[in-house]
Amino acid sequence: MLQWSDYTSSQSDYEWPNFIALMDAIEKEYGDKTALFFRTAKQSDFTKWSHRFFASECRRIARGLIKAGLTKGDRTVLWAENRPEWLAVWMGTVIAGGIIVPVDYLLSDKECKNIVDLTGAKAFFYSKRKAEFVASLDIHTSLKLCIDSNDEAYNTFGAAGTGKPGTDSIDLPGLDSINGDDPASIVFTSGTTGFAKGVTLSHRGIISNVSAAILALRPQDSDVFINVLPLHHTYPTTCSFIAPLVRGVGIIIVERLVGKVVIDDIRDARGGPLFSVQI
Repeated sequence: MLQWSDYTSSQSDYEWPNFIALMDAIEKEYGDKTALFFRTAKQSDFTKWSHRFFASECRRIARGLIKAGLTKGDRTVLWAENRPEWLAVWMGTVIAGGIIVPVDYLLSDKECKNIVDLTGAKAFFYSKRKAEFVASLDIHTSLKLCIDSNDEAYNTFGAAGTGKPGTDSIDLPGLDSINGDDPASIVFTSGTTGFAKGVTLSHRGIISNVSAAILALRPQDSDVFINVLPLHHTYPTTCSFIAPLVRGVGIIIVERLVGKVVIDDIRDARGGPLFSVQI
């Protein structure tokens, strides 16, 4: 029989007011410890991102958005498969004061365009596999950028020392510029009972959910989480993305939901906790 102690913890909720504070804290605490493992079918070894490198990538994206003219509260639509750059765009948007709108990678082109139009998005990050659609459709955003680690436009976006006017001097928003109740993300429902509807989540709300997830999951320092679920859902965003980052444990981002790929990634990166849903 469960005891009261099973529902309580000596660990208090995280009191960070926003994701700027969260990002600063985890970079300071975990630094060069590996945060992300990822490899494509063509790779035998993992690409690894440390917490410090992840933080620098997030800030690079944030500077790029600000340089592109986006201001607090502007929406950024993210339409791509799971990959490290997905996480960087998500976090980079929210620490810039923007609102991230992650879109189901399997949505039709028309459904994605409807979300772009409905949210009035100013920026649109998309997968290389969606490039043909983006090129053929009149999407009215100030910025359209393909997420591709081999693409110079993406790799230099917001980067210091690129020679782009003003890039080196771009200041990121200060800690007090974002209130805990400010929107961080708009997540759209699947629309199985009608049109998809956007649900707005605040900085404070998501961080509170992360605190609850860590209490339930109780990750250990030696854990390496395995992420197989589409990150646009709030469940994997909370449990397979932000919670392990906050606790300083590694995350394996599995490229494809194929049995051998998952098993090989778990074996080679010594993965542990894996979160899934019933199908």
